[in-house]
Amino acid sequence: LFWQADVFEADAVEFLVPNDDDRHKVILIDPPYLDQEDFYRAKVLTERILDRDPYCTILLWYPMIQKSRWRYGYAKSIKDMAKKKAKLGIYQAWLTVDKEGLQGSGMIVVNPTQRFDEIVDEDTIDWLSATLLNSGRSDYSLEQWMKKKKTKTETEA
Repeated sequence: LFWQADVFEADAVEFLVPNDDDRHKVILIDPPYLDQEDFYRAKVLTERILDRDPYCTILLWYPMIQKSRWRYGYAKSIKDMAKKKAKLGIYQAWLTVDKEGLQGSGMIVVNPTQRFDEIVDEDTIDWLSATLLNSGRSDYSLEQWMKKKKTKTETEA
């Protein structure tokens, strides 16, 4: 079952993550990033979703814009917040190509589904980087951070 909703206010969390639904949720956040506030609103929405359902899988797309104040600090702030609130972990990938303006994009996956890293791996991002590159150079980064499940002996110690 897929629901599509064009919502972007932080209050939309009531619609996106209802209290009475126990199904696993996967939410794509892909704002227009027309102004600097869109970065902030996407982060607040991500945080509110995790407050409501810390196991929810969230895919947050963000642009890599040349000379933007959000270029690198934005992803770090999302990752830092998600490391505290997400129950399973995070996966982040970003890709840039050598051009002006919009130089690439990134994706942060909070609470990736099982086997996600088998599908989206370094070979996949390497292929995507080569495919998108017309001339010049490209660069990418992959980072995965998963919470370790405590074993019975760890909890007893």
